[in-house]
Amino acid sequence: MFRKLKETKISDTHHEALSIITDGTVIKGNLVMEGELHFDGAIEGNVTARRVTLGEHGKVAGIITADYVEVYGSVLGEIMARGVKLGSSAQVNGNITQETITIESGAVLNGRCRRVDDPIEGEPPVEDLLITDKRQGK
Repeated sequence: MFRKLKETKISDTHHEALSIITDGTVIKGNLVMEGELHFDGAIEGNVTARRVTLGEHGKVAGIITADYVEVYGSVLGEIMARGVKLGSSAQVNGNITQETITIESGAVLNGRCRRVDDPIEGEPPVEDLLITDKRQGK
């Protein structure tokens, strides 16, 4: 009886991590994470996460792969996601592969949208992309 209560409490408190990268931050290289990312900086590289929100000042030059992507900033590259929302301030120069898409009035898309059943199928799971510490045998 106590074991079941303890397991329930542990699973109820588990939340996916939220990472926030602020305006003025520049990343050169790929960014891979398991949780949610809110990004207002600039990145020259690919972004892989469960959920990505690119703020109005956010800029990505690369491929964004996620379950869900919201864009209010600018993307030079591809987006591959199950769900995509382009906000009114979004500027996307590249192709989007998605299951569903919402485009608000004012958003700019210079590229093609292609609907597929699972746009991120065939992508390696995020866990396989994470860097592991070989000293710990992981």
